[in-house]
Amino acid sequence: MNKPNCFFIALIFLFSISLAAFSQESQSEREEELVSNQIISPDVMLPSNSATVMQVGNRNNAAVFQQGQNLVMLNQNGDNNVGYVDQAGGQNRAILTQLGNSNDAGLWTIGQNITLNANQAGNNNTINAYIENDGIGARIATLNQQGNSNQIDVALLGNGFIGSGNQTFEATQIGNGSSLTALIDPFQSPVSVTQTSGSGGAGMTLNISTTTFNFPMRQ
Repeated sequence: MNKPNCFFIALIFLFSISLAAFSQESQSEREEELVSNQIISPDVMLPSNSATVMQVGNRNNAAVFQQGQNLVMLNQNGDNNVGYVDQAGGQNRAILTQLGNSNDAGLWTIGQNITLNANQAGNNNTINAYIENDGIGARIATLNQQGNSNQIDVALLGNGFIGSGNQTFEATQIGNGSSLTALIDPFQSPVSVTQTSGSGGAGMTLNISTTTFNFPMRQ
């Protein structure tokens, strides 16, 4: 092998080492940022798949698909936004925030050790969530909406509905004309739903069922 080729291979080797070091440093910096912002606790190891998406403006569309040990943080600020999260694996954590009107959030998670947190502020927003726990690990879902004419459709299926003393499902809606429909099968866990009307005290609807049917549909 001549000297130019040897020099070229040496450069590739050094570049690979530098890239690996950069990746490890970037991962460490992301973990420190998440801990400092109290998004994850210091004793929780960052999952192997982590994604952070932030969109500002109107009519944004974001879809995140993960398999394995997963963490996603999706933030959309504006009107008519669509956010979709699809997770499958042994540890699924999703944090979704939408600020604005007529936003649509789709959350589909199957696996174990599920933690889901969705927050919407604005009018005419929708959350569609499908959560299936196939193990004995915790499954915690917190869904919050503030505004008028907001809607939540959620299905909670599978085994292992144990939240280590925490509420396994908690939903809060503040505003007029709110609607929540939930399918829970089997019904083995505590459920907390709080609906608070806004000014004028317009009606709200709540429907919790334990009958299996195809709801909600995957987007």
